[in-house]
Amino acid sequence: MRRQGDEETGRRRNREQGELALLPEAATDYPVAESNPIADWLQKQGVASTATQTRYWYSKTQWVSKFEWKEDGKKAKTIRQGHIKSNGLREWKKGTKDWKAYKLSEAVKHCTDKWVLGVEGEGCVETARAIAICAITWQGSNWTPKAMSSTSSAIASDISLIWT
Repeated sequence: MRRQGDEETGRRRNREQGELALLPEAATDYPVAESNPIADWLQKQGVASTATQTRYWYSKTQWVSKFEWKEDGKKAKTIRQGHIKSNGLREWKKGTKDWKAYKLSEAVKHCTDKWVLGVEGEGCVETARAIAICAITWQGSNWTPKAMSSTSSAIASDISLIWT
């Protein structure tokens, strides 16, 4: 029979030994680039009509879209934030609600008392997930002490973070 003290010791040992949090299996639900028509207003802001869009959902109502295209033989990209308003309309703005870290709920669900990678960008999170490593990132301008502290508070009893 395991006692609570034994459980705490095991958790502390996992963190001290740097046990990396792994997903049960490699993720296959990663976002993919799509070639859909680019809205005129985005083209007026410099997004090429030939751009592909990859949408990363942070929640049921918040996403980040990465647009990529070739310009003078070089890769070009831009990022746009969006959210679904309370009236159901989509708006291409960050909105007023706080954004949680990308894939945070997955980290909390699968990675109790182990190290989770905090990486730069959604693409890096998806690369880690593709090899069953648990990772999170923050949306654009949300790499702030307040946002990171909020995330740490939400998961402090469940996981620890490593920033790469």
